Amino acid sequence: MTPLVNSILGYGTYRLVITKTGYRPIDEWITYDDYRQTFYYYLQEITGSLDVSLRPETASVAADDGRRLRPGLNTLPVGTYTVSAELFGFETMTKTVTIEENMTTRLDFVLEPARFAIKNLAASRSVFNPSAAGPSAAVTITYEVSAPGSGSIAIIDAGGRTVHSADAESYEGRLQGFEWNGRNDAGEALADGTYTVVVEGTGAKSEGEAEEARATVTVAIDSMVTIGDQSLWSGVSGLFYAPISSVLPPARTEITANVLVFPEETGGFFSPVLIGIRYGLDGHQELDFSLAAIFMDSNTPAFAAGAAYKLALLAPKRTIDFGAGIFAKLAWQLDYRADLFTNPTGLSVGVPLELALGPFRLVFTPQLIASYTKVSYNPAETIPPGFYLWLYARAGFYFESSVFKIGLSASFRTVPFSEGFAFDPPFAAALEATIHIPDSPVYITAVGILEYENPDSFWGLGGIGVGLLW
Repeated sequence: MTPLVNSILGYGTYRLVITKTGYRPIDEWITYDDYRQTFYYYLQEITGSLDVSLRPETASVAADDGRRLRPGLNTLPVGTYTVSAELFGFETMTKTVTIEENMTTRLDFVLEPARFAIKNLAASRSVFNPSAAGPSAAVTITYEVSAPGSGSIAIIDAGGRTVHSADAESYEGRLQGFEWNGRNDAGEALADGTYTVVVEGTGAKSEGEAEEARATVTVAIDSMVTIGDQSLWSGVSGLFYAPISSVLPPARTEITANVLVFPEETGGFFSPVLIGIRYGLDGHQELDFSLAAIFMDSNTPAFAAGAAYKLALLAPKRTIDFGAGIFAKLAWQLDYRADLFTNPTGLSVGVPLELALGPFRLVFTPQLIASYTKVSYNPAETIPPGFYLWLYARAGFYFESSVFKIGLSASFRTVPFSEGFAFDPPFAAALEATIHIPDSPVYITAVGILEYENPDSFWGLGGIGVGLLW
């Protein structure tokens, strides 16, 4: 690693040896006689030549280190490489070659025409809901063909009936694909169930002999599957104040941002802002991250951050069903002891429980939190560091359709168990409504929040949010 700074050698003459694999070494004597003395060295890479002969010449050639090669002479560092040549319509050819110092190595590729084949047929998701919003309402089918040709696509139901068919475009490249929205040829939504996607194709060899290929993959339509937006206001995905049990499907991501404002009577303002990210791991697990700031007129902003892991234990699959999950969350707040986000500093564990009644869901989430500090709305109170343990009771209700969602959630907090067992006001509640933009990953949210302590002490905020779900 350079530069290398020496601060322990005394003045004198030293032997300097620099070695690096694949480069010519440096071995010489140097004289160090000045406090600030700099020596510059440039290592010379040891190389050889690779002479590539290629037919057809339009094929692409690459080494296993990602280096693209061209027909003719190529200069490469010494070593052993696996080199591949490929061209649509021809069989891929792979060879191993060793490059030696100051030597030219010959490598000949003569590609043979490929037999027509359909490979790597796959669906972007195994289960989807055509009535959902945005890109979640369709499945993308991808596959590869080995040579030019033409083909057809058919969707077959469990009874063997073809419900949708289409001609594939002429195959002029290796990668192919199409999207299916779960509807038949008449544009009608299909019933829940398993469907087989059949891709058939025909190619032609140079001498005119026809070649046929066929591949299948199954997908399922399930109208109970929802991949809806969720808030991260409380640090775990769900309603604003009540985490829910569902998680994102594998490799799905949601990014959300909320801005709320409370105009103060003095002319100032109080504005919390939150940015959250969700990522689905394997269909049963999810990671949540949140970063928040509270801007208070001319005062220094307060900041908060959190990370959570959620595991779906039971997913609702029928019109009337139950869901359950568990989450662990680590949160931190700087110089802000109130509980607007209901996400104070500490480590917590919660169990989201859901009752599904068609598109309606009831949520109850008990949550236990441990922290070295506690929530306080009294700026004059001194909170000694210690071990504080208390409970949240979170509940909510929401309705979700293909493009619209409305929910109501609330959160109650107890005092630390060391102080007895009692609710610690204020309690927080939020009313939220979300609209998904059709055929888009974008959604927009409007929200109103209320914190209530007693008839003489309550206040509220309103704001908007925007998110991306893909």
